[in-house]
Amino acid sequence: MKTLRRLIAILVIATPLMVLAQGGWPSRPITLVVPYAPGGPTDIVARTIAVSMSKTIGQTVIVENRVGAGGTIGTAQVARAAPDGSTFLIHHMAMATYPALWKKLSFDAIKDFEYVGQVVDVPMTSISYQGTAPAMNALVGGQVDLMCDQTTQTVPHIRAGTVKFFGMTTRNRVKVLPDASTLDELGLKDFDMQVWHGIYAPKRTPRPITDKMSVALRTAMKDPDVVRRMQDLGAEILTDAKMTPEGLESHLKAEIDKWLPAIQDAGITPQ
Repeated sequence: MKTLRRLIAILVIATPLMVLAQGGWPSRPITLVVPYAPGGPTDIVARTIAVSMSKTIGQTVIVENRVGAGGTIGTAQVARAAPDGSTFLIHHMAMATYPALWKKLSFDAIKDFEYVGQVVDVPMTSISYQGTAPAMNALVGGQVDLMCDQTTQTVPHIRAGTVKFFGMTTRNRVKVLPDASTLDELGLKDFDMQVWHGIYAPKRTPRPITDKMSVALRTAMKDPDVVRRMQDLGAEILTDAKMTPEGLESHLKAEIDKWLPAIQDAGITPQ
């Protein structure tokens, strides 16, 4: 009798996921969680692709900001969300630095997520603050003296002359700022770093769902309006191979392998 009850319980749990995997997804709007403040670089990327992805999926993709603790609060909430294809996470390179910078996390960047695909690469990185949008406001207002941020947020201020540009972190100059020298050109040889974004789903989200999201992502990145917006922001659109579950998983693991020893060698103490 116990075996029968257990079998019934398994069937009850599995049935909704089977229905979703067989073409019933999505039956309601989808939430794309940004674990940072509105108006920041990740938020800008998310809102740029959300409308186009909605057209492919056939349901509205709602961007929701769940901020706090260096992005870990929103990330943890997605890790705990039901794996039914209703909740996804968009995050940047911090996913690769969490293992080295945090002693205790309620999630594992590798084990607690399924992968959808890498989104874009963006020159320059973020700083610790309440969020990059408030940090930029503080920089423009004179409350802070220096900031290292992504082109998705800085280009308008650089063009307007409200902030002074020092150097690009990428190996090559970006088209949107052709006169902006790279740090490599300025003497920091072989300096090359970009902020990358990826979309994730809670663990055990059916593969057919993440595959459909991946298709929607790749379709969005070919949308002329999205392409134009990304180019204006200085973001680099990636190859189709990178915008797949396998592409993101491979990249995340490689980035963890790169940043973990670098952070440890720098003597940075995990929080």
